[in-house]
Amino acid sequence: MLFSLDKTRRTISIFDPTYRYEVSVNQDPTTNYLKIIQTIGKAWDLAMEVVNPKWNDDIYDWVRGIPYGVEKSMDRSVYV
Repeated sequence: MLFSLDKTRRTISIFDPTYRYEVSVNQDPTTNYLKIIQTIGKAWDLAMEVVNPKWNDDIYDWVRGIPYGVEKSMDRSVYV
């Protein structure tokens, strides 16, 4: 499982290869990850307090999502 934090857009992307999209049709798919996000948020706040004392944001309130169909590329020139 991988969590990607985008400080500029204030979003959290959750990459979980074991997640089943068809199971959570009627509920928020990120509810299973809220405890982990809360733990990451506490550590993030402590780290940001050292790096930027003016930091006053809670990542628990950021938009969360699980991307579907993440592209794979074996061509490394795409990332250059």
